[in-house]
Amino acid sequence: MSYTQFQIFRCRNSSVWECVHRHSGLRYCVKIMSNLQEVSRLRLAQSHPNIIDLIQVVESNDTVYIVMELMHCNLLTRVIQNDCLPEHTAQRMTRHLLLGLQYLHDHVRICHTGVHPSNILLQGDNVMLADFGAAVDRVHYRPSLSDSKVPQVASSSSSSSSSQYRAPERSKQVLATPASDMWSLGVVVYFMLLGHMSS
Repeated sequence: MSYTQFQIFRCRNSSVWECVHRHSGLRYCVKIMSNLQEVSRLRLAQSHPNIIDLIQVVESNDTVYIVMELMHCNLLTRVIQNDCLPEHTAQRMTRHLLLGLQYLHDHVRICHTGVHPSNILLQGDNVMLADFGAAVDRVHYRPSLSDSKVPQVASSSSSSSSSQYRAPERSKQVLATPASDMWSLGVVVYFMLLGHMSS
């Protein structure tokens, strides 16, 4: 791997950098982490225009470098800059996100489980889902919060901002289904149109 790097942000489990290929001069985004599962999920999800493109994966000891296309900004930044989005813009973005989620649910057979504005990347008219660190295999039933047979999972750590987009069953530690992603997308649409979360 021959890149120079500039850090974009860092969280507890990973850091994200803008990188420049030394030979071609092309700019990419690289996520540095130790989660091999995210790599496998992202590889499975390739070949769709609304899923972030995976360029290269480099493993070094316990560290994984995921090189992806560099996008201009995320949805959170766009909404904050404009207070809210016009209805026609929100409709177009929602249509792209629905297509991406449909591909994940029906063809890749996974649920993203991290649909929120920071993980929706924008470049011109392109809208792409990113960050597959929390993606899980799709389950084949519709969960009920009162169903004692629904498998339970350990709650995952997340920021208070991203937890606002989580479906109610996820707070009960119920396995994710496509409906979980649809709930999260609905909250994203609300945020796009109003520019804030429900109080």
